Amino acid sequence: MTKRVYWRIGDREIEVEGDNAFIDKHLKTYFERLGQEPPRLPKDLPSKIVAVAKSGKVLSPAEYYRQKNPKGGTETLIVLGKYLDEFRNKSDFTRKDINALAHEAKIQEIHAQYYANAVKQGLLRSLGAGKYGLSISGEDAVAAMPSAKKD
Repeated sequence: MTKRVYWRIGDREIEVEGDNAFIDKHLKTYFERLGQEPPRLPKDLPSKIVAVAKSGKVLSPAEYYRQKNPKGGTETLIVLGKYLDEFRNKSDFTRKDINALAHEAKIQEIHAQYYANAVKQGLLRSLGAGKYGLSISGEDAVAAMPSAKKD
C-alpha cells in the first residue's frame, strides 16, 4: 500500500510517498543531512501527514490549541477533533476522547451541546454509538483558522 508522509523541522521539510521501506530510507537520509537522530518510526507507518513543530517535536494539544486560537466551544471541539486526526491518527472519536484531550491541553471540557451544534452546522458527523468524526467542512474550518503569530 502506498503511503505519504510529510515531515517538517524548522524551514526544512520532506514529503515521501511509497511503501514503508522506501519512506523509512528517505526519512533516515533526511535526518542524517540535518545532523539529527531519526525518530523511531512504527513498523506500519500511518498514511497520514505528520506535522512537526519548529523545534522538531510533535505539537502538544496545548500548542496546537494556541496556534489555532479557536473562538467558542464549537470551534474548540473541531480543533481538538482535528488534533486527534492529525497527531493521534484517530479520525473517529468519542466525547471521552475529546475531554481527555481538553484535560491534556489544560482547557475546560467540551459541553455536550457543542457536539449537537457542530453536527447541526455540518462540522461534525455523528457516526453512531457515541462516535463522531470531522466532516470536510469541519476540516476546512480548522484549516481556515489563522495561526496565532508569535512576535
